[in-house]
Amino acid sequence: MSWWQALILGVLYYLSDAPWFFGEGYYVLQRPVVAGFLTGLVLGAPVQGAIIGATINLIYLGHLNVGGSMPSDMALAGYIGTAIAISTNVSTEMALALAVPLGLLGTVWWGG
Repeated sequence: MSWWQALILGVLYYLSDAPWFFGEGYYVLQRPVVAGFLTGLVLGAPVQGAIIGATINLIYLGHLNVGGSMPSDMALAGYIGTAIAISTNVSTEMALALAVPLGLLGTVWWGG
């Protein structure tokens, strides 16, 4: 992965959590299936990115922020998990195993 690809992924992740983006980030860009496809598009493997993103998205189907709590950062799991999986050429199952702790790390990052 080159520096400009990492920069584009960082901007996409920022837009997915940006409060001024009129809700489009939360409803579209934050979803792991969209994040996986966009990450794959940036890294040159859109089909593999969509497959990995869809697999990660299965964990977050019932994702709700109830009472102000944030159970996990699905955008970080989608973007970084897919980027690591495509860059290191690992299986979809390994990408899922990487994405879950990354989502929890994102919660600690934003909450702290």
